Amino acid sequence: MMVVVVMVIIRNVKVLVGVVVVVVVLVVVVVVIVVVVVVVVVVVVVVVSPVSPVGVTGCSVGHSNQRSHLLLPSSSVLTFLDDLMQT
Repeated sequence: MMVVVVMVIIRNVKVLVGVVVVVVVLVVVVVVIVVVVVVVVVVVVVVVSPVSPVGVTGCSVGHSNQRSHLLLPSSSVLTFLDDLMQT
């Protein structure tokens, strides 16, 4: 009788661990999707805005260093996109 109880408990723990792993994977996937969407929106806003990327990064350096780090790679992306459009 005791062996059956232990086996049922072990089986339930395995199911619980499986559910936790699935939930963690889903949360990671959602976070990655949100980060990609935010980066795309920032790049689109920088491309659409009439202000040059140098001006945008120059203005944001004074306000917060974190924003400037996010916007600095977008200027290289912009030059890459400009090169693609000109060819």
